[in-house]
This record gives sequence, structure tokens and C-alpha cells, in this order.
Amino acid sequence: MRVASYSDGETAVAALTGSAPEVQASVILLGVDLPALNGLDVLRRLKAGEITRSTSVVMLTSRTGERDVLAALELGAADHIAKPFSVPVLMHKVRTVLKQGQAW
Repeated sequence: MRVASYSDGETAVAALTGSAPEVQASVILLGVDLPALNGLDVLRRLKAGEITRSTSVVMLTSRTGERDVLAALELGAADHIAKPFSVPVLMHKVRTVLKQGQAW
């Protein structure tokens, strides 16, 4: 696996969208509370750019209310993982999402 990380939502959107994106990801792990552009706004832009059709987005957040979870899922997130979480649980979820993506 290769990993790319970004310090804020604007930088992530710039790298992941456009006619020639810098990064084409199989899975995007996306926090909600990001500087410059929050994670849900990033997800909205990914959906608008049709990135979520070929890339699975997993939200990582301490916001566990039903409304927050549903908002992320309705915007195209494949899964929602509540913080704090363990690395083995996160990796299991990533592997599961990757396997599901192979079926597309």
C-alpha cells in the first residue's frame, strides 16, 4: 500500500479531484474536523467530482451521533469509524472496503 497524507481539506481536495488528479486512491481515510475545509465538505466535493464512484471513503471521527453518521453515509462514505479506534480494527475495515471495491 502507498499512503499520501494532507494537512488540510483544501489540499486533499486539490490532490484528489480535477481532470488530472495528483492521487487516485482506492480508499480515502477522512477525518471530519480538518483545517481549511472540514471532512464533510471534502466528501461533498469528492462526490460532486464523482470520485466516490471509484474510491471508497471511510470517515474517522469522534462525532458518533446518528445525524453525523447518516450525513457522511448519505454523502457517499462507505463506512464511519468512531474515534478512538484501534489500528487492527481500522485495518480490518480498510481490507473489507478494498475487497468490496474489487467486486465493482
